[in-house]
Amino acid sequence: IKKGANLDYLDEHNVTILIQAAHKGQTDLVEGIIERVKTDQDKDKDKNILDYFMAKNDEGITALTAAASEGHDEIVSKLITASLTSLTSAGLTSPTTTLSMIVDAQDNDGTTALMAGAV
Repeated sequence: IKKGANLDYLDEHNVTILIQAAHKGQTDLVEGIIERVKTDQDKDKDKNILDYFMAKNDEGITALTAAASEGHDEIVSKLITASLTSLTSAGLTSPTTTLSMIVDAQDNDGTTALMAGAV
């Protein structure tokens, strides 16, 4: 990640690096991706950290849902914290409304991250 890996890479099922790392519980990799996206966002205003968090694979699964479904609580916390920090620093008047969009995002079966984590 630090050497410039392509964070926009998608596999044949539209799985991002962040979704894969979150699903597999690779906390250090998730942290590295978050830091790299923050740095990229500072350099290029067209890049938005929330785009990475809201990205869905072919099944509609986000990184947050992937982490929650596997019980990776630390990653869930890091993704939510990074999202809220990004929303707050963007000066949004209601960051919790946008955060709820991330947390309440449904996959193709209607499952949210909270529901996936409760199973």
